[in-house]
Amino acid sequence: PARVEVYRSIMNARLPPNPVVTRWGTWLQAAVFYSDNFVKFKVVMQNLEEDAASVTKVKALLSETAIVKELAFIKSYIEFLPDIMEALETRGITL
Repeated sequence: PARVEVYRSIMNARLPPNPVVTRWGTWLQAAVFYSDNFVKFKVVMQNLEEDAASVTKVKALLSETAIVKELAFIKSYIEFLPDIMEALETRGITL
């Protein structure tokens, strides 16, 4: 599909993590990915000319200034949590 080609050409084929609903760490990893790649991802979305509701919604979210600050906060203060969560899980310890 055209969307995938646009994404791969701008993001250098680096795919984002796929968050799993029941795994908090995957959501944090995705947030860190988008924090690190926000500008490139915004360019990807700007290059999509589709009228799909999902594309329209993402474009609207990317135009909000708060999202950059929120992603930066997660990266700065919470990025370490997925590794700690995984270490606890391998020892059979829960949060």
